[in-house]
Amino acid sequence: MSSPALVQVRSTPIKQITTPIPAATESPGNWKHPRLAEITRRQSQNIFSEKNIRQIVYNAAALVSVGLVRQAVMPFVPSWLLVSPDPPCSNIRPR
Repeated sequence: MSSPALVQVRSTPIKQITTPIPAATESPGNWKHPRLAEITRRQSQNIFSEKNIRQIVYNAAALVSVGLVRQAVMPFVPSWLLVSPDPPCSNIRPR
């Protein structure tokens, strides 16, 4: 027993679309996944490629060069600048 005079009221206004949506032809070749860029990026991270090998070589070269520079510079560093760890339990004297 609803009365025809009652009007349905929406609680939240809906924003009207002002720009027209371009007409797309319905074809299976036009659809693109909304997160295709993210999916492609994640898939490329799981592939071991030449880029990964190059990065490994660069990191190994950096480690070797740091060691070589350290050995070349160490003779010129004063001994008071060098930090040597104390032996364990150095403050305990034998009885």
